[in-house]
Parts: sequence; C-alpha cells; structure tokens
Amino acid sequence: MLLLLPKRSSAHYLLIAIAALAVNVLLALLVSSLIAPNAERDEPLSYPIYSMYSQQPETRIEPEGPLPVEVATAPNPAPARPSIVDFVLAESVTNVVLPKVTFEPKLSLEMSRTYQFNMSSKNWAEGSQIQASIAMAKPTFQVPPQYPQSAKRKGIEGNIALDLLIDEKGAPLQHRVVNESPEGVFLQSALRAVMRWRFVAPEKGQEWQRVVVNYQLEK
Repeated sequence: MLLLLPKRSSAHYLLIAIAALAVNVLLALLVSSLIAPNAERDEPLSYPIYSMYSQQPETRIEPEGPLPVEVATAPNPAPARPSIVDFVLAESVTNVVLPKVTFEPKLSLEMSRTYQFNMSSKNWAEGSQIQASIAMAKPTFQVPPQYPQSAKRKGIEGNIALDLLIDEKGAPLQHRVVNESPEGVFLQSALRAVMRWRFVAPEKGQEWQRVVVNYQLEK
C-alpha cells in the first residue's frame, strides 16, 4: 500500500534551502573561531630585533712633525797645563860612553878641476875639438845622486861632466852635457841631483861653470 505524502509548494523548499545554508555558514564560522586561537597559540612569538649604530664624526689625524732636537753644547775643556821638561840628566847617564859609528857611503863623488877639456855635444858639429878654460863650480849645498840600480847590478862605473849656468844666488839655471861615459846610464841621475845643488855665486851676474860627477862602486 503506497503512502501518499502531502504536496508542498516551491516556496516552502526555498525557505528550507536558505535555512540549511544559514546553518552551514554558522557552523563554518563556529569551527573557524575554534581553530583560529589554537593556530595563533601554536605560532612562536617573534620579537623584532633592533640594532643601534652610533656613527661618530670622522676625525683626521694630522701627521706629527719631527720633534725639535735640543743640542747641548759641551763645555770647552780647560786648557792643558804646559808640561815642564827637565833637561838635567843624571850623572849615571852622562857617564855613558857611546860607541863610535862610522858610515862609508857606497858612492864616492870626485870633483875634477881640469881646465882643459874636449867638448862634444849635439849642438855642435860632431867630432869638433874645442880647447877652452872654464871656472869650476864650487858647491855650497849638495844632494848625493842615486846610483842607478841597473848600473849597480851590472857593475858599470862612469862619470858625467856638465856645464851649468849659475845665477847671482848660486842656483843652476841651465845645463849642457860636456861628457857622458857611458852614454845613457848616469845622465838622469846626475841631473836630478846637480840641478838641486847650490854653488858660490859668480862675481858678475850669471856665469857658466863646470861640475864633474864620478860614479864608482865600492871595491
């Protein structure tokens, strides 16, 4: 047997649908209100961190100049007292007998005083023989000539005859080679010494005078 349900209008169904929708909305709001506090409580609390920076004004450091140096002046030392030297010798010292020391030079100088000579020089014709008389120079100061080492090793002996132009003070101004034996051995040695000698000044002005230097080895 079939049940016969009462027939209802469309307006009635619309009200039921609106009521159901309202109920669903209320339930959704209720659920969301219950869930939201829990979510807020579950989230960790975060606090903002603030960092403070203080910026100081930039100061420029000027380089320091060199420090002044004070120079202290040392005091001048007092002058030294003059030393007194006693020249009085003790009697024991004055009685000392000193040995006699003798020195024999290896070089002997001989002054030849011959007034006759044979003059041979490059300024005159070769082989010309001139007989003349000339004053011999008289030394007042002498520097011994050095014997050439090469001639000494070879045992060479010889002599040099020079004419010197003597001035009013006794100093030689010029020279002329009169004789050289052997040639080219003793000339430089003789000139280095003789041109530094001093002689008796001539009576009138300048005058040519002769000097002869002999080179002999000690026997």
